[in-house]
Amino acid sequence: TMDVAAEDSDQMPSGFHAKAAAKAARLRREAAKLASAAALESPGGIESRPGEWAPTQSKLLRRVAVAARPGHFELSLQYGPYSVAYDTTGRLLALCGRGGHVAAFEWRQKRLMFESQVNEPCHALTWVGAGSTPQLAVAHSNWTYIYDAQGLELHCLKRLHKANKLFWLPRHWLLAACTDTGHLHWQDVSTGQTVASYCGHHGPLRVSALHPDSGCVLTGQPNGQLCIWTPLEKRPVVKILCCPAGVRAVATAPAGHAVYTLGGDSRLRVWDIRCLRPLSVSDNGADAASIRLFDAAPQLAVSQRGLLACPVRQGAALMVLPAGGAKPLLSHPSPGRLSDLAFCPWEDVLAFGHARGLGSVLVPGSGEPNPDGAVHPLSGKRQRREAEVRGLLDKLPPETIAPPAVGGGVNAVDAEGIEEALARKRAAVMALPSDEVRQFQPRRRSGKASGELNRKVGERWQRRRMELRQLLKSKKRVLAEMGDEGADAAGGRKTKKAKKISQSGELTKPATGTFLDRLIPKAD
Repeated sequence: TMDVAAEDSDQMPSGFHAKAAAKAARLRREAAKLASAAALESPGGIESRPGEWAPTQSKLLRRVAVAARPGHFELSLQYGPYSVAYDTTGRLLALCGRGGHVAAFEWRQKRLMFESQVNEPCHALTWVGAGSTPQLAVAHSNWTYIYDAQGLELHCLKRLHKANKLFWLPRHWLLAACTDTGHLHWQDVSTGQTVASYCGHHGPLRVSALHPDSGCVLTGQPNGQLCIWTPLEKRPVVKILCCPAGVRAVATAPAGHAVYTLGGDSRLRVWDIRCLRPLSVSDNGADAASIRLFDAAPQLAVSQRGLLACPVRQGAALMVLPAGGAKPLLSHPSPGRLSDLAFCPWEDVLAFGHARGLGSVLVPGSGEPNPDGAVHPLSGKRQRREAEVRGLLDKLPPETIAPPAVGGGVNAVDAEGIEEALARKRAAVMALPSDEVRQFQPRRRSGKASGELNRKVGERWQRRRMELRQLLKSKKRVLAEMGDEGADAAGGRKTKKAKKISQSGELTKPATGTFLDRLIPKAD
């Protein structure tokens, strides 16, 4: 580096510029070295020979590296069944139970952040924000609350009433919720405003998922339909008849356009959300439209690399399937009935909540090994803070939420439509009221009891005011006709009293006495 700087020193204006150029060259070489090292890192996976059983966790723990072993643990808790959620960086893990138990911790160091008992059932949770101050949104039995990293209650979202699913949209900074009353809500976390809130008229929305690429909410209906919702439309923009029976579970791939549905006939189907067509899957070496999962529970989870996790044996065991395959790569028994599944971003870890606590297993090849974003498990506090500020500045408007099937999504922004909407809003704010608005007069409401009563009371008071006004005018007229005699007669008592005081030259007792009258001297 010093030799290169010395050779180029003649072409530099000064020594300061030569040092800056040498430093920039050194940083470029280090960045290229890190990029080459990251590109060489493979995602890993599980390779099984024909006729072999899926490996157990005890065999994996003996063969994986020491740094990956903290991903396997088991917590026995008494307030289940539990729901679990990872943050976008993959460092933090939160859980909530139906018994009111809420906790969050760093799963690698096993460092507890907070733990509290809210004394009411908790049905869903999600991490809000990706900065240095993460927040946790928890759906209680009635309302939705937001807690900070210390477990202190920050907000109470009463509009999100009886929510059973919560979704975080990091590109739009929106908190989406599906409720038992059939309503869908989109809340802007940065401003606190409600973007959209309406009833879907499809009954309780207990089966739902989020498509991370487009930001749409997918719901499964008992009649076998898969509905896609956006905040700008109060009706489903897309309806797919994906199951002959009711839809029991829905899951979306974090990277891609695949949507997984589990029907009431225990068959797993894969759909392409772009063309709204089913994808063929491999069932015992042959292509088929669906895979039959016997005794499958209504829970699905998809990893970053496309691995699918689902409970089997009525929720007593866990099975991991490859992308588009029916042969399981991994199976693990559960101490209790499974209630929730969540893959850890950027790590080969799968967390599951059950009736007796929380568990975590190793799933090689599930996480993306090469983070390409600003927020990843190795990012520091300063990087996360800068990523939060950058996310707020680059926040997308809700108009960009649309399924790819109708030409929407984050990658297909309707710039002209957004400009027209902003122009209409600007014109509405700066416009002056028209002549019709200025000359507007409210019509008289007739036929209503309240309006008739108000009219009668107003007329009664108006007549009373007119009577008082006429009485006052007649009194003034009589006094004017009486002249000075009337004035002397009216004020004779006061004149006589004044003369009496002036003749005696002494103070007399006032007409209205007080306790200070005893201080006045008595006359002789």
